[in-house]
Amino acid sequence: MGLKVLLVATHNGQSLDEQVHHSVTAVRSLTSVFDVAVTGHHIDPIIAEASRIDGAQKVFVVTDLLLDKQLAEPVTQALSPLVALYDLVVFSSNTTTKNILPRLAAVHKISPITDVCEILSKRSFKRPIYAGNIIETVSTKQPKVLISIRAASYQRTPLLDQASGKIVHKACAALRKYAEYKKSIILKQDRPDLAAAKIVISGGRGLGSAADFKLVYRLADQLNAAVGASRAAVDAGFVSNDYQVGQTGKIIAPSVYVAVGISGAIQHMAGMKDSRIIVAINNDEDAPIFTVCDYGLVGDLFTVVPKMISHIKKRKK
Repeated sequence: MGLKVLLVATHNGQSLDEQVHHSVTAVRSLTSVFDVAVTGHHIDPIIAEASRIDGAQKVFVVTDLLLDKQLAEPVTQALSPLVALYDLVVFSSNTTTKNILPRLAAVHKISPITDVCEILSKRSFKRPIYAGNIIETVSTKQPKVLISIRAASYQRTPLLDQASGKIVHKACAALRKYAEYKKSIILKQDRPDLAAAKIVISGGRGLGSAADFKLVYRLADQLNAAVGASRAAVDAGFVSNDYQVGQTGKIIAPSVYVAVGISGAIQHMAGMKDSRIIVAINNDEDAPIFTVCDYGLVGDLFTVVPKMISHIKKRKK
């Protein structure tokens, strides 16, 4: 019998998480067919979406009221019987997974392998360490393997036009309630999501203040881009930590990443160095960001960025 692979598809209650589509690419580098698992309550749109995942043979669905908010404890209980049936269980590396994966690993007495950036074989994987400065190869002899995929390392696999996976509803034993859901505070934005955007404009401490950070928003508006920030900008109070890009923030790989007034600390570059094209604007020609960028512009950002905005506006006319 061939390798049995299960992809656990996380979601936000409305649609599959963007990272799932990148994880599909990772799984397909190892096998062309696999099964998918989704959990939740009243998730018909998500089930329909999961059934269109390229390569999905079966889509196992576990529904229960306690799974509505994707709390870690009930989700772990619901997934555990499924995990026991597979050789390799794959998650996307995101905030939901980081809450569930360690619990599942403990239940099944498995040491998980997280933030995988390349699957070499069913038992050998590559993952970044030391803020991405070293890529280590990890091999395991465990009979069952649990991994999470670093979405920034893989291209997105689009959904199929029609459903291909057979939907299978799985009953689960009565779930125990360990925690009580209170509320979610979701920051709504009019611009693209930072984790999924094709173009990202990030600002750093060089902008000087929250008022001047608006220059980043203006440039982003012209390019229909998401807005990010360095940790220094977040710590200085220019923006909230939802915008932080880096080792302790979001790890992204857009098609174009523009760093405005960012020097390029190791922790920041760990979160964006997989971007397809990196553009850096800084008045310090020795800034580390220039060692990783594709296009670098040494100059005063308060002169350069307004000129860029003006030029883009003219090109649009």
